[in-house]
Amino acid sequence: TEATTLAGLIIHESQTIPKVGSAYIFYGFKFKILGRTRNQITSLRSASIPVQLLHFLALCFGNGF
Repeated sequence: TEATTLAGLIIHESQTIPKVGSAYIFYGFKFKILGRTRNQITSLRSASIPVQLLHFLALCFGNGF
């Protein structure tokens, strides 16, 4: 994946322009959409996910959780 911004990465990986309140987990990080204007993400929060939790989620939901 080649993206130049976090917003671009989220839009690319989610294959949609996320609504405010949406949350995603990609590449070991959780991203929550805090603000959006038309087709542009204007504010988001990111947090790293502990490796143990990632392994647990993969076991529960498969690698595509």
